[in-house]
Amino acid sequence: MPIYLPIAELPVNLYLILGLGITVGFISGMFGVGGGFLMTPLLILTGIPPAVAVASVPSHMAASSLAGAISYWRKKLVDVGLALVLLSGGSSMGARDIAMDAILSLPNAEMIFHGISVSPGKPTIFANAAGKPLLGLPGYPVSALVIFDLFAAPLIRALGGEDPAGICRLQKTARAILKTNVASQVGREDYVRVSLEEVNHQLYATPLPSKSGAIFTLVKADGMIRIDLNQEGVEQGEEVEVILF
Repeated sequence: MPIYLPIAELPVNLYLILGLGITVGFISGMFGVGGGFLMTPLLILTGIPPAVAVASVPSHMAASSLAGAISYWRKKLVDVGLALVLLSGGSSMGARDIAMDAILSLPNAEMIFHGISVSPGKPTIFANAAGKPLLGLPGYPVSALVIFDLFAAPLIRALGGEDPAGICRLQKTARAILKTNVASQVGREDYVRVSLEEVNHQLYATPLPSKSGAIFTLVKADGMIRIDLNQEGVEQGEEVEVILF
């Protein structure tokens, strides 16, 4: 018996889907295995496109996010007073910037800043829309991580009622000796990912490639060092403070 799924935009066999759901639910309940890890490859094997099976296209993610939000709203688990909009991607310092127009089209939108002297993370956006804060993260993963750590996390903690005096203090740091020179540009605050190794009870920091789209540097990095906007760089052998991940 075929049925048409409007979000997935394709017909599926109702009995097959019900059978997969019952089987995966039983196995998940018995062995504590995540249902998504089982269901996704089974859906792909039945002929459903991978993008639909893992819900990785924008329309599917939007639909699942909206359905989750409505479900929590009905259970009165959504605190509107703490609402914050996080936008990732769509912002650049060139002609391809589409995020700003989208934000300004919202009710009572006000752009507070668009672009900061931080690398990685220059095209960061902060705005107000409909009385709520809106933070636009860069699309590159390394940039997004840095900006989330610097701006989004403190903002979320402030909205949660934490003491503002302690919000911006670094949570975990370590002192290490820099193994190679790191160049920087005056007027820009740089955050450089580093890996750490201990030799004779002394920590050494090795800078990793600085491309903001190189996600593998996040896997290898133990933290990052901050280079002040008034510095031209840090020399080999200098002691630096490492912001630990």
